[in-house]
Amino acid sequence: MSAATINLFDQLTPALQRAIEAVGNLSAPMAEISVDWLEATRTRFNQQVDPMGVPWKPRRDTENPNPLLVERGDLRNQLDNASGTDFAEVGVQATGGPAIYARVHNEGATIRPRTAGGLRTPFGVFAQIVIPKRQFIGASDADQANAVAILTDHLKAAFNGDAGGDQ
Repeated sequence: MSAATINLFDQLTPALQRAIEAVGNLSAPMAEISVDWLEATRTRFNQQVDPMGVPWKPRRDTENPNPLLVERGDLRNQLDNASGTDFAEVGVQATGGPAIYARVHNEGATIRPRTAGGLRTPFGVFAQIVIPKRQFIGASDADQANAVAILTDHLKAAFNGDAGGDQ
């Protein structure tokens, strides 16, 4: 039998090596993902919708002129991003008041008194207070698709030997 043999190993080795190196340090695309995700989170916070675009439950107090979750802007202003070689994240800076109540607002909660006297508030005494879920941190379908696109572009650039893969 006559055959022609093509040895692709020598041709693929440099591209594979670049891809392996690019996957080993995803700092650049992860930073880009976290910046984009933070921008999307701030936009949703200002629009008062969750990551899926569902509007937050309105407050009972219709007299309050402030937007939901904004009294002085502390929670909104503490939104921040972080990234590393293998992660991208968005959350609330872990300092001060916003760090304490961010989870309650993002996930919702029922607050019950520690003693039998009830919860005393400026609005009266209550057996419990239900804080509705008003999710502001989370990844939308668009956020996830954007992350995949950024990572795909990074790996394509690495395979092709473009400078983009080495960022």
